Amino acid sequence: MKKTFVKGFLYLQIILSPLFVFAGTKYLDVRTPQEYTAEHVQGALNIDVTSPQFDSQVKKLSKEDHYFVYCRSGKRAGIAVGKMKKMGFKNLENVGGLQDAEKLAHKK
Repeated sequence: MKKTFVKGFLYLQIILSPLFVFAGTKYLDVRTPQEYTAEHVQGALNIDVTSPQFDSQVKKLSKEDHYFVYCRSGKRAGIAVGKMKKMGFKNLENVGGLQDAEKLAHKK
């Protein structure tokens, strides 16, 4: 916690990782396991959107959580978000590619 004084007023700035902005927020990497192994956002879940098991694996996730979905460029993340919305997920954000997700994860 950082304390800042501005014109006689005390403002408290709480610096939080976006991972904790919403209770239950998770990063979901929808790339292949090989891509995930090479590099990913720390703590991200990996469910390959091109896998035949994508739907069955996603069904195991909580629909109450908030998901930041990413891939390499954002295209597969968009496909995953569309599929997940059809399954009843509401708290989804396509954050684009890996670099975009990493920036968001490290934003302070």
